[in-house]
Amino acid sequence: MNIDPLTTNTLPGRKVHQHRGMIEMPPRSQLYCLAPLGMGTVEIESLTSYIQRLAWAYRVNPRVLVAEVILPHLSNTYYSDLTRLGSFSRTRSMSINGVGEVAQDWARTLEHLTMRSDLRLLTLHPWADGLPAWGLLRQKPQWCPVCYDEWREQKQPVYQPLLWAIQAVTICLQHAQPVVDLCLVCRQSQSAIASKRGLGCCTQCGVWLGGQPRSEQSREEDLIDWQKWIKEIVEELILANMMFGSLPWHLLPAGINACVEAVGGTRQLGRITHGLRNEMHLSKKMARDRTSLQAWFLQLQRNFSHVTTKQAM
Repeated sequence: MNIDPLTTNTLPGRKVHQHRGMIEMPPRSQLYCLAPLGMGTVEIESLTSYIQRLAWAYRVNPRVLVAEVILPHLSNTYYSDLTRLGSFSRTRSMSINGVGEVAQDWARTLEHLTMRSDLRLLTLHPWADGLPAWGLLRQKPQWCPVCYDEWREQKQPVYQPLLWAIQAVTICLQHAQPVVDLCLVCRQSQSAIASKRGLGCCTQCGVWLGGQPRSEQSREEDLIDWQKWIKEIVEELILANMMFGSLPWHLLPAGINACVEAVGGTRQLGRITHGLRNEMHLSKKMARDRTSLQAWFLQLQRNFSHVTTKQAM
């Protein structure tokens, strides 16, 4: 019996079992690939809120997760003071939600650790990079106590929307209630990265931060309109970034200058915008009368056309 050892290692008549190739395991993330809340909406979660929910998914203190897992992967060019993590969490940690280098570094690091590609959307950077940083981001967290109560009662995750991190936002439009930034019990502001407390509890004294609506429900119409406008603009910017990428804020001054030249100067532009505002106030009184509203809109178009035509002449 001639058996070629180079071609087979089995006896004649026996089945040859071919060894299958080694199955390659897909790469695993170092941290749980937790899905952000509110993705694709104006209620999208902030990055500091995501960090806290990620820590509690492991049943660990958020600052422990930051110190043991996240910090070693961050750029160390501007974290010289993070040996005192508690101080950073109480003071500058809101910058993680902002537009600068800190926000970009934390977002990139967490995307690497979780193997997600969308965590940069939990900061203001994707759609606000290029806007002046002054007055854009709050220094301390704020929240709507009624939202907290509703989420807990409905057994939904308690979190911090990125919208609440914007300094101009002062009202929760869903409940027509002002957002607050101090615990009603200890009167202390909150840390953006908690040490021992879960989201919705005071990071200083531990009391629940939710509450029922206040009795004074009436708010100034101008303030409500202003807050609605802010929310609509933020939503449009988020969607524009998702569709077109980075927004060309560097072209904004040129656009404003073009508008000024088109209407004949800054004073004339101010008169036009002031007139539009007065017309909008008038429209509220006629909002229930469709015919009157259509007449107002046509008159507004005629007024604006008259001004621009006169300036062109």
